[in-house]
Amino acid sequence: MPASAGSSGVSADASAAATTEAGGVHCSGTSCSLTLSHDDAQAKVLGTTVSLGAVQNGKATLGVAGHDVSCAQGQKVTAGPLTLTCSTVTDSSVTLTASLG
Repeated sequence: MPASAGSSGVSADASAAATTEAGGVHCSGTSCSLTLSHDDAQAKVLGTTVSLGAVQNGKATLGVAGHDVSCAQGQKVTAGPLTLTCSTVTDSSVTLTASLG
């Protein structure tokens, strides 16, 4: 009988303090960086779902814990338990850092 018990051992460590989740979420401690595009329109960040609505006139509309917020490049906004800093906003995506508090 072939043994395959060790084939997914890395995923157990991925849930520790430093993680990489689907959608390109990279976390360290209580801060995560991610890019949301229309292909990956939502991601789970620090226990909270962050989703990309529309991008219009240089502002991204983000859904965070039931709240909609707009974020322009370089802007910092608070929504739900997260503080978001939008570092890059394009016509189809937003790159941001999310932190607790």
